[in-house]
Amino acid sequence: MLALACGPEVIQPTVDILDIEEWELGLATSPVIVSVELDNPNAFGGTLVGADYQLEFNGVRVGSGELDAEYNITPAGVTLVFFPLELDHALLIESLLGETLDELSYSIQGTAYLRTIVGDFEEPFEKTGRTSIPLMIESLFD
Repeated sequence: MLALACGPEVIQPTVDILDIEEWELGLATSPVIVSVELDNPNAFGGTLVGADYQLEFNGVRVGSGELDAEYNITPAGVTLVFFPLELDHALLIESLLGETLDELSYSIQGTAYLRTIVGDFEEPFEKTGRTSIPLMIESLFD
């Protein structure tokens, strides 16, 4: 008699961008920390082994980053991770030229690399929205 092994259903974890947690002003560039939530619906955990990502304003890439650290992903839970990136001031100014400063579009996008007992996942993520210079400046001083 042939027995078939059935494993648990595997649901790919998701990556959600929450907020910009920290933004320090520098001369030519500024370090920015973005908070990210990894939602793992599976009964097994894993490891976030890296990520790469970029920030765009009005279609201009103004910053990018890579996560080189590893984070444990909890089984059937949510893990909070912080992604650092470097914001280029010259590119930020370029993205604002000719634009209405009260209505700016932004996009944070990238790929998270996850390792689990059932395999490796590359999980793309993206968050888009609209903001304004006054709102961005206000968030610097919160």
